[in-house]
Order: sequence, then C-alpha cells, then structure tokens
Amino acid sequence: QYAYPLISYEVTATSNLTVSSTGDGTPLHIGDTVRIQDKNFIDSDGNVGLFLSARVSELEISFTNPTSNKITFSNYIKLKSEVSDDLTARMQEIINANTPYRPELSTTNGTQFKNGTGTTILGAHIYFGSDDKETIADSYSWTKDGTVVANVQEITVDASGVANKAVYSFKATVAGKVVASQSVTITNVDDGKAGKDGVGLINTTLRYAKSKDGVNKPEGRIVASFTDKFIPARSIIDNLIMTGKQVHLEQGKTYILSAETNGVFTNVHNVEQSNNNATIWIVNPSFSTWDIISDTNTAIGTKYTHNRPTGDYEIRINSYVIDNSIWVKNIVFEDGTWTPDIPVANPGEYLWTRTTWFYSDNTNETGFSVSKMGDQGPKGDPGTPGPAGSNGDPGKIVSDTEPTTRFKGLTWKYIGTSDLTASDGTVIKPNTEYYYNGTHWIINLIEANQLNVIDLSAISGTFTNGSIKNVTTDGSVTSTILIEKKHILFTFSDSS
Repeated sequence: QYAYPLISYEVTATSNLTVSSTGDGTPLHIGDTVRIQDKNFIDSDGNVGLFLSARVSELEISFTNPTSNKITFSNYIKLKSEVSDDLTARMQEIINANTPYRPELSTTNGTQFKNGTGTTILGAHIYFGSDDKETIADSYSWTKDGTVVANVQEITVDASGVANKAVYSFKATVAGKVVASQSVTITNVDDGKAGKDGVGLINTTLRYAKSKDGVNKPEGRIVASFTDKFIPARSIIDNLIMTGKQVHLEQGKTYILSAETNGVFTNVHNVEQSNNNATIWIVNPSFSTWDIISDTNTAIGTKYTHNRPTGDYEIRINSYVIDNSIWVKNIVFEDGTWTPDIPVANPGEYLWTRTTWFYSDNTNETGFSVSKMGDQGPKGDPGTPGPAGSNGDPGKIVSDTEPTTRFKGLTWKYIGTSDLTASDGTVIKPNTEYYYNGTHWIINLIEANQLNVIDLSAISGTFTNGSIKNVTTDGSVTSTILIEKKHILFTFSDSS
C-alpha cells in the first residue's frame, strides 16, 4: 500500500478464474499476485500495450450462479520489459564473432635480396578489431608459393631459397577458424652483366641521303671499324705503312668512309703535297689492285663506290710528314646503300640522328633516333613578375609505391592492389590514405562534426534512417540483430 505510487485500473476478469485452475493447478486465492497484459492499451505518449502486476484483494463466489463471480485486484504495479542477461550475452557473442581480426606482417630485413645473399625474418601478427594489443592465435601456417613450409609464428627466409621472387603467406587460426591472412612478395635482384670498356663516343655527325621519294633517311650500317691510332713512319721513303687491318668490299657497291686525323685528308698521291696531309689506301696484292679512298671530307663521310674485284682489302696509311706528328684513327666503313625501315615523311619534317659507339675490342654498335621538327614560334614578351606565393599545402601523392621524399604532413594515397610494407615497417593497405608524421605513416582519418547520410555500411552493421541492423550467416545459421526506435529484435534461425 505504501511501497508504490497508488494507481487504479478497472479490470474485468472471467468468472471461472475464481474456481478453475490457472497455471499452477489451483484457483486464485486472496493475496495471490498475477500479471495482467493488455495489448490494446495506448497511453498518452502513444506507447501500445500495458503490462501490470496486481494482487487479489477480494473474491466474490456464487456456487449457484458462477457468472456473478467477481475478483477485486489492488497493489497495481506498472512493469516494463527488459532484455534478459542471457540474450545480452548472446548478442555480445554474435558481435564478437563478426568482428574481424586485423593482420600485420613484419620483416626484419625488408623484402628484397641482392645477388642471392641475406636473410629476413617474417612475423605473423593479428589484432582483434581496433585493439592495439596483439592477439596470439591458436596456430599459424606459412606457405611459399602456395606450398606449406612451416606452422610457426615466425619464419626465416634465406636468399638462397628465392629464385627471382617468391610469395610468402600466413594464416592465423583461432578456435578452429582461420581469422586472418596476409601475403608478401620476396624478390632477389642480381647485378647485371658489366658493360664493355668503351674508348669514347665518336662521329655523332648527322648525315642524310635523299631517296627517290624525297624522304630524308640516315645512311650507314657498319661494315668494319678500326679504332686504332695509326702513326705514319718518319721517313718519306717508307711512309706508306700497313695497318694489318682488312675490310671485305663487294664490287659495284657504295661505301661511306669515315676517319679522324689531326692533319688534312687528301686523295692525291703526290710528294709535293703539304707535309700535314694523310691519305687512306686499300690494297689487294692478289688482284694487283689498289685505290685511294680518302677525300677532303673523310672525317664526316666520303662516299666511295668500289669498282675493283670483290675481296678482302688491306688498309694502308700514307703521309708526307717527316716526323710522327700526324695520326689517323677511328676508320669506319659503312654500307652506303642500306637505309633503315623508317616512316615516309616530308623532307625536313623529321630530324634523324645516328650515334655509333666504338669499343676497345674493335666492335661497335649503331643507334638511330628520330624526332619530329616543328615550327618555332616568335619569342613572346616577358610577363610582369607575380607576387611571392605563400607556403602552400604539401599536397597529396597518389601512387602504388612509397614516396622516396618524405616530410611531416605529406599525404599519400596507396592505389596498389595488395598490402605494402613501408620503409618504417607500417603495413600500407590498398586504396587507403596515409599521412607522414615525421617518423611513421599514419592512417589519414576523416573527422566530421556533423554527418548526414541515408545509408551507412560499416564493419559492425548497416545504419539506415536511425536503425542499426546486423545480419550474420554461418552455414545454415542466420543471426539478425535489429535496433530500431525503442526496441531490440533478435532472431536466430537454422535453415536445416
């Protein structure tokens, strides 16, 4: 009477409640407590349903006319429904079961070996949800290119076991279920073969030939080249020296001769020539034939048509200087009838460049490059200098590799398709934005004071117009939690 606020309700009960069994096998007696539920009741706040507790205070029983029986209740208490402890515990179990583990893979010496040397230790780590404390799994499994190699948390990878590259992956198991996995590619890079020792770049002069269609085409495919430096004899009598070099020439074919001298090339065999000249001969004793193939423009390319018999010709140098101050070097024979396969273009529209590299073993390589020439426009008037700009935003780098230049405040969006371990050891996730705090990469979180969206999907569920719904399917079992307005609905079904 004094323990609760005084609340009055008018209750109509069926008459047989006074004489028949109800629930526990006996009729109601004075002092019994009952629960009364009215699903049609609506209070002033619009809440539907009434749930009461009341005591039987009076009973009026007629044995001759049971329809006149009457029950009087008192000590009314308004009750409310609450989620039971076992349901709350089950809900937490479902939430825990649907919270993913976060995998991380650590290395002690990076992921790249060089020349087959070195080792690195790979470590498997998992974290539950957003916890920063590591969870130790029940078991770990490592594979190399899909083949199981170890069942430990850490493995040592030796460079000798990696040919070019290998993919190492781990799986972490908790309570018999694989909860996290991650992969990393280990590479082994070898130094390339050492290049040839060069003797310098020579003869980069641009040369052109007009073809019948009017197209500028570069000339020259190397037939033979000799980088030696030849110094004629001191005496006028034996100033014709044999170089010991031979070149195979075909009758009727045109060749281009190039050479360098510190004198002047000439095609005149005359002792009255000035004493700083040099002459290049070809001689074939078998055919008793010779020819002077040098000209005044030998250094930039002299065209020579070979009208002698086909065969191997020896190169000889002639000079009229009486000391050894004159030299000849870098003698090159090119096929003057050969042109590379180049696109047809109007004369002068393209600029062709031929570069020849000579090596100390008397071999050579020739390369051609082409660039399209355009009309040069007039030089514009200089503009007025603008004001000095303020310190700008450091900007954002979007790439699938880690920026080599890092500074505090730099933002980087990683667009790779698999996890990447950065130089500071941070595991970078695909399609995720990070910023550099001066020492480490940190996930670039988005903060908002107000967020207005119609649908929001997250790890813990789907949020739609004020309701939270989480649906989990495990085999034939489907669990659903719906939190909406003023109630929580939990369903658990097994389709089997």
